[in-house]
Amino acid sequence: MKRANCLQSVSDDCCILCKSSVDDAQRLGEKRTLDDVTIHYFCALFASGLHQNGERDAEGIWGFLLDDIRGEARRARRLTCAFCKQCGASVGCLVKSCHSAFHFPCGLDNGVLNQYCGSFSSYCEKHRLCQEGPDKKPSVGAVDTCAVCLCSVEPMPSVKVLMVPCCQNSYIHRECIQQQALASGLHFFKCPLCNNKELFTAEMLKFGIYIPDRDASWEQEANAFNDLLERHCFCDVAKCRCKFGRGYNEVDSCWEIMLCDSCGSEGTHLACSGLKTAMDDWMCNACDAVFVKVSKEKERKRRNSEKRKFAAVSGSSGSSSYRNGRRVCPQIVEPESCDVELRGHSLLTASSSNDALHRSVDNPYKPRRRCLSRYVQRHKKVGSGVPDDRPRWVKNLLNDDIHTGRNLGAKLSFMHTSESESQE
Repeated sequence: MKRANCLQSVSDDCCILCKSSVDDAQRLGEKRTLDDVTIHYFCALFASGLHQNGERDAEGIWGFLLDDIRGEARRARRLTCAFCKQCGASVGCLVKSCHSAFHFPCGLDNGVLNQYCGSFSSYCEKHRLCQEGPDKKPSVGAVDTCAVCLCSVEPMPSVKVLMVPCCQNSYIHRECIQQQALASGLHFFKCPLCNNKELFTAEMLKFGIYIPDRDASWEQEANAFNDLLERHCFCDVAKCRCKFGRGYNEVDSCWEIMLCDSCGSEGTHLACSGLKTAMDDWMCNACDAVFVKVSKEKERKRRNSEKRKFAAVSGSSGSSSYRNGRRVCPQIVEPESCDVELRGHSLLTASSSNDALHRSVDNPYKPRRRCLSRYVQRHKKVGSGVPDDRPRWVKNLLNDDIHTGRNLGAKLSFMHTSESESQE
């Protein structure tokens, strides 16, 4: 970079501090001129002896008074740049024991770390802050992929490579992330991998990435939001009845285009969908399908909820329940007694009191088996040679392992009714 000698006359378009006429807003910041003073924005911010003494930014240049700028230029003439060996070095290393001074553009070209936040400190190439690399050093020749440009990058923090703090073993080029910061601005700047904002922004500012406090570049374009002001004006039904075309729209008539109440991205003529006025409700096919699906799902959940409530109510009144970890069966009401006349046998009197037929908590099957055993003992055939001429349904009744007294009561009732009809 060509720089004018301090002993020579400086042109009007050269910065009063760095003596450079380059107008690069990304590297040096905006260049402004007021009266006979021209200065870069970053040269003013990082000058060691220059302070913003203006009451507001509009006073002087960005709040730097002209007399203060001239005084800083006189101070810098006594210092020599450590890189170009020219006078006018206005930027110094923050470390007190270091006496290195340099021009701001020279520092950028020689690995100086500039922090674009806080007090705008600078560190020379010997005292610059370094990121802590991985515990295990990568092998020789190992390469990684930059998360911004997707090109190869050395997997080790350096002057040109930064490690992503929120994503392990991820690296990016300094120039790539700087371009992203200039494009997105402070409000949209985030990690290109995990979208982390706070940790990533703090780390990038600490290690010399300039993030301007402004909106993103895509929001500052002319007419960037004009598309949001356009209203859909087209009939999207399958068969449009308008003879003037789908795009015809006449307010307060049957050919007025009405938009979907849900999405607003499709429209229809009032006459094409059988609508009377623009105040009627109408939804496009896509939104209507979603609405029907959601309604069916709600109805299914409602029915399942009612079934669960009904099961809970019926379980508490008539179904089995649990008490102290054991199953308790409901009380079953059976007829007090029923007489059944068997062929060649005496009458059977089956007592169905609650104590005999209902299962207990300790042994649910004991009362039922005891009742059947008494029946068998009472009506057992005498002698082994006598044939068993009892009906099959009576045999099944005796051999069946009945789990509830309800079944026995139903069978006995049926037996009683059948015998009564036969006698009549």
